[in-house]
Amino acid sequence: MNIIKLVDVATDVCCKIILTEYCPGGTLLAAMERYNKSPSLAWGSRIVSYFRQIVSAVSYMHSHHFVHLDLKQENVVLSADSKVVKVIDFGFSARVSKVYQREMKSLQGSPWYMAPEV
Repeated sequence: MNIIKLVDVATDVCCKIILTEYCPGGTLLAAMERYNKSPSLAWGSRIVSYFRQIVSAVSYMHSHHFVHLDLKQENVVLSADSKVVKVIDFGFSARVSKVYQREMKSLQGSPWYMAPEV
């Protein structure tokens, strides 16, 4: 599955600690920046694979009535070999009864990634 695995949650006096699986490949944004510095032909097939994995993760979330609401390159991380992507950061996510029926009315997400008309 292409969603970050939650390992444990601990509560301290001042904060909550969320422990997830380790994805040492960095963010998708960092991978894109590395590609811009030294382009390669392999990137085309890799980005298609990433896209399929992200769509699979979103489809899984929607089938369980969750919407992410802040999907962007910084919220997708890569495995050590950079072949597997995982969606992270569910801080803005919401549970809805019907994902595809414009039930979401509030404005959420990262402003820089919102459509201009919003």
